[in-house]
Amino acid sequence: MSLSIQEQNNLRSFLFGIYGGEVNSWPMNDDIFDLTYILLQKSRKCSDLMDLVPRPMPPGQSASKYITKQVRTLILNKIKDKKEHYNTCVTGVKWGMKRDFTIKANGL
Repeated sequence: MSLSIQEQNNLRSFLFGIYGGEVNSWPMNDDIFDLTYILLQKSRKCSDLMDLVPRPMPPGQSASKYITKQVRTLILNKIKDKKEHYNTCVTGVKWGMKRDFTIKANGL
């Protein structure tokens, strides 16, 4: 099933925010959509792992209280089921998949 004009515009707009103006020359087709879905899955997986990284401990704070607070925060974040992606994750996945997007955009 091919993408409607509105879906193509939405996809192009989303990818423009990630890859910039070069997406204007890319065909917005099922292959590009599939790659975008993979990009989002990889970024989500990375972001889920980033949620588990403890934040820096402020000087002078009790380590046991700090760890307890961090674990509680991590659990609450998972319960909320945050949909945001860390910029670091999006950037890493973006560059890791750039070649795939370029190949599909060129019809290969």
